[in-house]
Amino acid sequence: MDIGAIEKNINIVNLIKNIPAGLCIYSRKFQHIEFTIWNKYMVEITGYTMNEINNLGWGNILYNTYPISNFIASSDICQDNHYEIISKNGDIKEINISISIITTEDGVENTLAIVKDATKNKKLEQELKEIEEWHEKILELSTDCVLIHNHEKYVFVNNNTYKLLGIEKTNDIIGQSIYKYISPHFHDIVKNRVSSQLKSKESVPIIEETLLTASGETVTVEVASCYAPYKGTKCIFTFVRNVTPRKTLENQLRKSELMLRQVTENSIDMITISDTNGIIKYGTPSNTDTLGYNLEEFIGMNIFDLVYPDDLIYTTTML
Repeated sequence: MDIGAIEKNINIVNLIKNIPAGLCIYSRKFQHIEFTIWNKYMVEITGYTMNEINNLGWGNILYNTYPISNFIASSDICQDNHYEIISKNGDIKEINISISIITTEDGVENTLAIVKDATKNKKLEQELKEIEEWHEKILELSTDCVLIHNHEKYVFVNNNTYKLLGIEKTNDIIGQSIYKYISPHFHDIVKNRVSSQLKSKESVPIIEETLLTASGETVTVEVASCYAPYKGTKCIFTFVRNVTPRKTLENQLRKSELMLRQVTENSIDMITISDTNGIIKYGTPSNTDTLGYNLEEFIGMNIFDLVYPDDLIYTTTML
């Protein structure tokens, strides 16, 4: 008896039993499968011990009454097959089996099978798919325009973007250059921002840009962006808010303020604005012309110092 050979075989068997994957060896007798090796991961996957599965029969745990004859026929060559089984606790599991034929020294053929539990992977894939679906729903529900680009090509935009830019066809923006709808005056600024973001992988400050709609109109927007994954690829997310109405109101306000200032400063009446303590904050030129102070002296004086002493009581009461 070759003790060395026996020890070698024992070591191989121990390795097979403890390999971190489902591994089994079985022989085929007509329409019956009998397992001779069944490692602990096969027990974890199926819930059955080797004796239990041999007594029950492998065909009885194949889901959807998959014929055992078909399973045996598919074991004739090395391949990766996909099956569903019913584990001992009643769970339906998806498994991938790689099969090859091994022949012993005495010419007996056995089948070596490596079994992988694909159930967890499928569950993770489903969860990832659901996350991506919710991800896009959230982006669509955003009150801002959301544009995602990779290699300076748009891969996603939400509905608000189509409305803002007056785009009707998906092909008019998806796959198009990010500079197509950006005013040429901002091309270099955007290019530098994208380059900086790709290097730092961080968000960049909010800036104002001018976009061009499909009809050629200009739109003033605030732009914020960040570097994040989208469908497994790192992309740049750009959030755009239309500030054209606000900018219009700001311009109207500035014009109104300018007009008011021009009217008051050219008024012949003495108009003075002071705080609750009587400190003068503003005065028309008529004040300085009449009272003889220059503007630097007048602003900051106490209005009560300009009132005749006998009239102070009336002035104090009015204030």
